Amino acid sequence: MQLKKHKRINGFTLIELLVSIALFSVVLTVSLGSIMTIADSNKKARSLMSVTNNLNFAVDSMIRSFKTGDVDGNFILEDGDCFETLEINYSDDSETFPTREVKYCFREDPVTQLGRITKSIAGGSEIRLTSPDVDIDDCEFINSSLRTSLGAFTSQPMLTIIMHGTVKVSERINSAFSIQTSISQRKLEI
Repeated sequence: MQLKKHKRINGFTLIELLVSIALFSVVLTVSLGSIMTIADSNKKARSLMSVTNNLNFAVDSMIRSFKTGDVDGNFILEDGDCFETLEINYSDDSETFPTREVKYCFREDPVTQLGRITKSIAGGSEIRLTSPDVDIDDCEFINSSLRTSLGAFTSQPMLTIIMHGTVKVSERINSAFSIQTSISQRKLEI
């Protein structure tokens, strides 16, 4: 009697399939966790950049107003919490570009207790320049120019701004900042 030879069929066994699916699931879970972490980090970085851009806008606005302002219209007010300048009003259609009184102040919100920078034009109401995600702990405006007893400047008019605070990126993540800048006016009146 002759034994019949069975043809061997190539393929995977059930155990091999189960092992490969389990390995694939582990690799997929680890990769998905990494992708989610990267996406979360990217979101936080974009949020921090947005808030930082807002803070830069507020500081640039103060710098622009002081640089192009009228030398005789610069005053530090309220123990260094505010400064006032006469900035050029470029939105006016006349050819002379008149000046307008602009006041920048460091204020603490009575409700939230968060510090902020505000701006008012020609004695109008104060508008907030900084985002609610920016908490300014301390801000000081220092007049760095020297005047004679007659009121004339002995040096180029200068303003120094010193600011410390915190940027809120998310509920758990805050980033501290410190800014110090000195600004001199373009119009030389020595």
